[in-house]
Amino acid sequence: MGWIRVFWFVLVTVKLVSYTFSQECSRLIEAEGYGFYRLTCSSVQSLPLRLNYNNKGAKALFITSGTIQSLPSFSFFNFPHVESIHISRCNVQDIVRGAFLELGSIREVQINHNNIRNIRKGVFTSLTNLKTLDLSYNSIDMIEKDAMYGLINLKYVSTRRNNLKEVNFLFGLSTLNVIDISINKITFLHPSTFNGLHQLSDLNISFNEINFIGLGTFKDLRNLRILDISHNKLTSIGLGSLSGLTVVTNLDLSHNKLQTITAEAFHMLEHLQYWKIDNNEITEFETVPLLSFLVNLKIVQLNGNNLACSILLGILKEFRKVNINLKSGSEYEKYNIKGIACQPTIVPIKMDLQNEQLMKIVNTVDGINRKFENVLHQHELEMKTIFNYTTRI
Repeated sequence: MGWIRVFWFVLVTVKLVSYTFSQECSRLIEAEGYGFYRLTCSSVQSLPLRLNYNNKGAKALFITSGTIQSLPSFSFFNFPHVESIHISRCNVQDIVRGAFLELGSIREVQINHNNIRNIRKGVFTSLTNLKTLDLSYNSIDMIEKDAMYGLINLKYVSTRRNNLKEVNFLFGLSTLNVIDISINKITFLHPSTFNGLHQLSDLNISFNEINFIGLGTFKDLRNLRILDISHNKLTSIGLGSLSGLTVVTNLDLSHNKLQTITAEAFHMLEHLQYWKIDNNEITEFETVPLLSFLVNLKIVQLNGNNLACSILLGILKEFRKVNINLKSGSEYEKYNIKGIACQPTIVPIKMDLQNEQLMKIVNTVDGINRKFENVLHQHELEMKTIFNYTTRI
């Protein structure tokens, strides 16, 4: 009879474990016959996951809508062949060193929409085959220097929508193709920020508070094609600020505070095709010298600036000569050219000889009137004096 009790105990335990698992995780077979599958879990409270079967076939792990506060050491030790880990909306606040140990096959890590505050050095050291790292939509205000050291195959990194004030964690990531550090609180780009990133092709640093770009900041970005610096606080682009960007095709400088566009600042952008400089404070634009350097320019967006209508008309004229498309605006109820609002030009009035003579006569009469008014005023004073004297007698 004892063995019967043991049998029922084991059976009930298995059923309970299976029921618990069914409430949290679901398997999706992606390659029938090979045993590979994607595992999706929700309402998870802690790691590592305790499952009731062999997990060697799990290639992708999705954990969502949980209450995990920390990723401890060996968080995924029971998924030895997983290649992709996604953890979102789980209130993760901390990643402990060693959380990703024993994951030699990992290619992608996405820990977004959480509440991580900082990234310490050594957290990702073991992920030598990692290609994608997404830490977007957290509360990160510090990433320790060399925190990503050792990610020798990394192609994509995103820290979008965090609280970063500086960027000092990219050193050594020479294989990077795409960087997204938009929507942070970065104010300054140090000349060494992007050192050694020779393979970078797409850089997004929009929606920050950058007010200055140091000389040579982009000097190593010889393969960069897309650069987005929109929605910052730049007031000028100086000579040498864009040095190194010899193959950029798309440049977005919109929604800054630029006032002058000079040829010397943009002379190296000979491959530039699409240029957004709308919604700045531009009043001067060196059209002809610029076009002698920007020989591949095709589309320009220029609305929302402070250009005089005469200057804007000159820009349009020169653009049409070389088939550049000046994108139309939508401000047709103001002084505008192609819907692009502009400041009306004040033309000085030139007087002819007759007008000059008339002005001389007017000025002469005005002088006579002033003299007459002075004599009359003096006469009134004298009359008041006589009246006062007579009254006393």
